[in-house]
Amino acid sequence: MKSMTRTLWILSFAWLVAGCGSDPPSNSEWYIFIADGIDEPTRNEAAHGFQKLLGETASPGDVIHFIAAPSQQPVASLVVPVGGRNTRLRHSDVRSQLPKIKLLFDGSDATGNGQLGVPSVASTVNSLRSTHFSPRVILVGDVLYDDPHQQGWKMSGGYVPQDGSLNNPVCPFHAASDFPKNTTIAWLSPSESWGEGERHRSAVKRFYQLFAQAKGAQLSRITAGGDVAFKAYEHSITKLVAKDDGNQMEFVGQKTARTVRVPHQDLVKVKVDSSVVAAPDEPEIAPPGPELPPAMEEHLREVEGDLETITVAIDWFSEDPHCDMDVYGITRGHDEEISFRNMRTEYGNIKKDVRTPSWIQDDMAHMLHWEVLTVKNDRLSDLSVYLNCYQGTKPATVRVVCIWKGIRRQKIYRIEGPGDGAKDIDKRDLSPAWKKVVWDKSWERI
Repeated sequence: MKSMTRTLWILSFAWLVAGCGSDPPSNSEWYIFIADGIDEPTRNEAAHGFQKLLGETASPGDVIHFIAAPSQQPVASLVVPVGGRNTRLRHSDVRSQLPKIKLLFDGSDATGNGQLGVPSVASTVNSLRSTHFSPRVILVGDVLYDDPHQQGWKMSGGYVPQDGSLNNPVCPFHAASDFPKNTTIAWLSPSESWGEGERHRSAVKRFYQLFAQAKGAQLSRITAGGDVAFKAYEHSITKLVAKDDGNQMEFVGQKTARTVRVPHQDLVKVKVDSSVVAAPDEPEIAPPGPELPPAMEEHLREVEGDLETITVAIDWFSEDPHCDMDVYGITRGHDEEISFRNMRTEYGNIKKDVRTPSWIQDDMAHMLHWEVLTVKNDRLSDLSVYLNCYQGTKPATVRVVCIWKGIRRQKIYRIEGPGDGAKDIDKRDLSPAWKKVVWDKSWERI
């Protein structure tokens, strides 16, 4: 009886605030799952995302549910009031729910390990659904499935279920309920570097997208940014085709150690992500730095959830502190090439064009050497990208990061130079100052 009363109250109040009528609803019903045991930075990201959602993003009349995971225990439900941020936060119906919500975000008595119980999420959503608004699910927790009762299906250690697992009766994802129609899912992860390398992350994300698709939903993004996870924009996601590759677990983690050459060092043995490959006929070389420049990483997080664009970012290392690299891009069907000379077109732009000052020390140089190219396109094969050493007297190591369909991949190139001031643009395929970026055919198959 209490559950029915709560549902009727939410439904009546939501329709009253949103304004019921014959038109299709433009409001959303949000389901925020918070995993027990997530770390404090992730809880803070989620709390910040919720505050922005309640105060700015959500529409008046939107319904927001909070669920503790993996227990799937409902904690609180509220309807977004009319008014600005302060008015909403001070509304009596919101204030009455805030103590329970804060306790969920606090996590001080956590005993879990960040698991969400993903196969049970749809069932919980169906049990809480109280309107016909667009369903939006936000998962906050570990991406890698690890249920102690389903040890054969744990995704840690570089493993991922094969596509056919969704038809395997013993797979926990097979028996999961269907989501309500038009459900979108966003995932807030404790880290961008979860899993065993980029290849593992891509495979896990693809499996979850296939799982969501099979259950009538869309997984739009997996991100470590709270603002990105709690955004309300829609994306049309390309339908995936399941591969006939078996119905068990598959290892897709990092390859074994191999030899690479690191600038300023002797040959060493390092573990290399199997998705980071040298271009054809190129020597294996190390990326410009162990991590992406912070400002570059921040920008990539912002665009990672945009599935309607292709983002290509570069950063580089050279013993010449004056080295300046540029990225050029053009997509099929357009005559206008994007570059530092033409940074904004109708189909794309260059977000950054940064040259490191000569006084930056060598071991700091990779922190400022970067550029980002963004184009509106649905097909990676339609985009042609070239790298140019505009200035520099010594070879440069260039890392190319590509984000397409929400998946991040990278390649490493070496450009011998010297810089040509972009004068060889008409003979770029022959010039040592230019290099064409070659997309792996496998990148299109997602």
